[in-house]
Amino acid sequence: MAKMTCSNQAVFVLTSNGSDIYWAMTRIAIASLRLTNPGLRILVACDHVTHRTLKSQENQIISEVDEWRPFMTLEGSPVVRNRFLKTSLRGRLSGNFLFLDSDILVRGDLSTVFATQADVAGAVNHSRSSLQGQIGAVDREVLDQLQWSLTRGFYINGGVLFYNDTRGAHEFGRCWHELWLGAYRKLGKYRDQTALNYALERSGARFHLLADRFNGQFWGNPSVVKDALIWHFYLSSPNVPQTPFLIEALHLIATGELRLDKISAMIRQIHPWKSQHIIDDWVANRLIQKQHYDGWEGDSIRMGYSRAILRTCSKPLDRFSQKLSWLGRARNRQ
Repeated sequence: MAKMTCSNQAVFVLTSNGSDIYWAMTRIAIASLRLTNPGLRILVACDHVTHRTLKSQENQIISEVDEWRPFMTLEGSPVVRNRFLKTSLRGRLSGNFLFLDSDILVRGDLSTVFATQADVAGAVNHSRSSLQGQIGAVDREVLDQLQWSLTRGFYINGGVLFYNDTRGAHEFGRCWHELWLGAYRKLGKYRDQTALNYALERSGARFHLLADRFNGQFWGNPSVVKDALIWHFYLSSPNVPQTPFLIEALHLIATGELRLDKISAMIRQIHPWKSQHIIDDWVANRLIQKQHYDGWEGDSIRMGYSRAILRTCSKPLDRFSQKLSWLGRARNRQ
């Protein structure tokens, strides 16, 4: 594989037609990184199809990064090309680098990550403390199908990964790519986190566990938003509620306008959810303190305050109606 030097820089992987949600998320993520870490070099690695398409468009994102680097990948759908490139990054680049998913907002200084001495560093999946909470049902199914057993007490998320330029990191990268490719060919599934975690077991790489604040996956744990240097939105998941990040991404797709003032406002906001009224912030603070989405506060974040209140109020009314119905049936039996 052809290599290039990329010391102390952030790397994104993009597969896009130049006007889709992945393109929009990446541009917003890059802008947030520029605003918060102006000295950090930014590279976008893309597959050959994306490169050809965006070059022909003279797409804005190419000029917004320090390096735009195309690579050949496995033929297939955009998500397959994306995962092929993502899992093989360590073997394609020289120097240490921080890989970042596109559905993130950087809110603070990330320089301490580059002081990591281990081969690879990352944060736990879903920002949860228990291993059971870190491994989702889909990943568990893949692990079971492949009979991959994990002995570590944690399961890592692949959205924020730091790589040192060491033999151990390169061995991990080679192992991850081979395991992912083998699993994809066997199962037809493109999940990359299962292979990532099994590669940590198999490669023997020295691993450093990053604090949740470096990859705040708040849909898994709302309490992480307060001190997070990175908010991870999981925007590729189905049925994700609206957030300012999603609103900006949709605006960018519709108009082509990258609104830096809106991105700056998102960075300064105390939580990642919509904040159109003081009551929104009050509900968000309650949710952060509770550390889970159970209850009307979680409903409010997911579907709006007024609908959540109606749903909460309807529960005792439903129970009252059920009781009246039961009394009516009992009376008729007499």
